[in-house]
Formats: sequence, structure tokens, C-alpha cells
Amino acid sequence: MAKINLDDLKKVESSSVRLADGEGLVEAIVKVNQPNYLPKNVKLRAQIGPQIFTCEISADQLSNLENDPQVVSIAVSKKLHVID
Repeated sequence: MAKINLDDLKKVESSSVRLADGEGLVEAIVKVNQPNYLPKNVKLRAQIGPQIFTCEISADQLSNLENDPQVVSIAVSKKLHVID
């Protein structure tokens, strides 16, 4: 798996990547500028609205999502720690 430098991705709104299932997948909320648009190589999790959805995507594909002109922003999930 390629190392990701999130500082190079201007649309990504997170400083950390949460890997899902150890397979190099990240969970994200994506905003697009065209209603019902779904970029290639993303697995839709839930449609929040016509231009916002949650998805899983390979960490290696984040730069492709970044370069997609239909994508406005990408918010990558952060792992939260339980506080007792």
C-alpha cells in the first residue's frame, strides 16, 4: 500500500486516516456538486442527501477522488477513543 500524505490532498478535511477492516479502506463523507453523482471506485454506504453520502474507498484511491472535478470535499473518518 502506498503511503498517503494528506497534506497534499486539498479536499480532504481530516488529518488522520481510519483504516476499515485492515484492508486499506477509509470511511469518508463525500460532498459532490452534481446530485446523485457517485465517483468510480467508491462503495456507497449511505446517501445523506442528493449531494452528500458516506462511502468506503481504498486509501490508494484518495488522490483520484481528490482530482475528480465533481467532488467538492472529502471528510475522512477519525478513530475515536472511548473515555471512561
